[in-house]
Amino acid sequence: MINADLVCPLCHTGEFEVTQNGTHGFIVLCNECGYARGATLSHLLAG
Repeated sequence: MINADLVCPLCHTGEFEVTQNGTHGFIVLCNECGYARGATLSHLLAG
């Protein structure tokens, strides 16, 4: 089962990229739709 944190809430894909932002720290960008949100521990471990 895929962790809900690892799925985009808009397009529901599991393709993402974790990047570091100087303002917000680590963020997650969806590769499909570009939705950005704060990274969780699940993202950091999977990325």
